[in-house]
Amino acid sequence: MQKMLTGLTLAAIAAASLSTAALARPGADGPRHHPMRIDFAELDADGDGRITEEEANARRAAQVGTLDANGDGLISAEELAAAEIARLTERANERAARQVERMDVDGDGLLSAAELAVPAGHESRMFEKLDRDGDGAITQPELDAAHRPGPRD
Repeated sequence: MQKMLTGLTLAAIAAASLSTAALARPGADGPRHHPMRIDFAELDADGDGRITEEEANARRAAQVGTLDANGDGLISAEELAAAEIARLTERANERAARQVERMDVDGDGLLSAAELAVPAGHESRMFEKLDRDGDGAITQPELDAAHRPGPRD
């Protein structure tokens, strides 16, 4: 019974930790979040190589504290939404900064219309892939063909 409770506690922590670095896993474009990935070292508060139920409960209590904006000890839908919005905003800001860094030809930290108009590698290859007849334009049938399942040329 004790093992089942500990397992359920860890699962609850994993679900509650979607907005934390405990679930971050690096990806090509930065951190990725995975609901079942747990940072063992973070949960093992005393560093003894074991996660006790007390450590798991402490982590969950800490999560409640970070989500509980009004301090009532309870998490409302609004508080969950605010945490999710904050997490998504942070990711969007990081992604936008990487895009500006990648596309900012003149180094002023801003993207001009001219800089935005120049395909940055992937976009150019995608255009070439969609332009199946190679005429320099994408037609509706070419776009439709790209969305159909099955083999492509």
